[in-house]
Amino acid sequence: MSLWLDSLAFGLNKYAGDSEERAKCILAHLSMAAPRSWWKSALQTGSIDDSHVDIIRDLHKELLRIPILAERVEFGLLVVLAFMDDDNEEGKPKYGDVYSEYPVEQYIDKAKRVLMARPELDLLVKTIARRMTYTMTISKLSEKRRSSINSHGQIQMGTNRQLEEIISWRFITEFWRRFPKSFYLIEAHPCSGQYDCLVLMTKGKNPQFAIDVNRGGGSIHIHENAFGLGDDITLHSDWLSRMLQPTPAKFLDEIAQAVRLVPPKKLPTSTPETIVYRFISDFLTHAMGRLDKWECRNGYLDTSEYGGGKRANLFEKFPSLRKEENLRNIEPFFGEYEYNFWFLLKNDLPFLCLDKSGIVHRRDGSSIDLGHLYEGNRKIWPLIFEVARDILP
Repeated sequence: MSLWLDSLAFGLNKYAGDSEERAKCILAHLSMAAPRSWWKSALQTGSIDDSHVDIIRDLHKELLRIPILAERVEFGLLVVLAFMDDDNEEGKPKYGDVYSEYPVEQYIDKAKRVLMARPELDLLVKTIARRMTYTMTISKLSEKRRSSINSHGQIQMGTNRQLEEIISWRFITEFWRRFPKSFYLIEAHPCSGQYDCLVLMTKGKNPQFAIDVNRGGGSIHIHENAFGLGDDITLHSDWLSRMLQPTPAKFLDEIAQAVRLVPPKKLPTSTPETIVYRFISDFLTHAMGRLDKWECRNGYLDTSEYGGGKRANLFEKFPSLRKEENLRNIEPFFGEYEYNFWFLLKNDLPFLCLDKSGIVHRRDGSSIDLGHLYEGNRKIWPLIFEVARDILP
């Protein structure tokens, strides 16, 4: 890769005063064999090199500074460029050539056509997008965490993991109830799996980390770039104590106002997905002070560490989830249907599964529509008792 980088650096230096030629230099180099080898390897192995992600991110920032590309170039197209010459006729000029005569507009237009024609590249782009988010988050959090180390070189950690499980779900649920159309909710494990986060992600073509709660002694992080407010990450390490105060709504409103969201005067009507999160949040409260460990895990292990993917050991316990139509009746997130399922675990064993459409799946093979039950009296605990009376202590 060093020859490729040397060539790129030489070109950028040569065209330092000509923004259009600098843009073409970047586009041509990203269309060459070196980037093609990165992404072909990623398609084959599922493994993405962080150094390649860093290069794409840095070059994307460079292109955004160029007026003719500022609103046209999405980072995903920079990945697709590597495959531009795959269908080129023999003898026709290549896009991946330092002497390329193709104009900038033709690079962008061709990349869009390639992306539309090759759905596997769309999945690759989304995977790289997540990796970019992880890389940026880890870098910034490392700086923040250094400032949280005490005089003895120790990071201040919480002591009650069960309480953090309960309160993290309470925070996420109550924030979701205020803005039910604004986010996706996932569980994620960035920093090589060291973090354990519930994450509200922005909706749209390229979802980003917006607000996350890092359980196990971590903080709430607000990712300002997701809201167009800057490029910093704001930490709230006191989230647990704030949520345990008599007025947690005040803390929730502060978070909303910090990201320019207007707290509603009245909570919106609960959607099926909102009812699911309210069910999980209230159900977990029964575990406080008990010996059994209760937690809620997503059906997809989203991690920057090797080994992520479908948590098959959870799905296999539920007969109704062996039917393909029950797995694919909700729009997938990042191309994965498993994100739509949440499992309530007792001592690491799944006892209930809830999908985002409001259906509870039980281990006896039965399924229950929470939305239908909720219409009866619009309270959550009667639902929990109806669904889980044989599970509760």
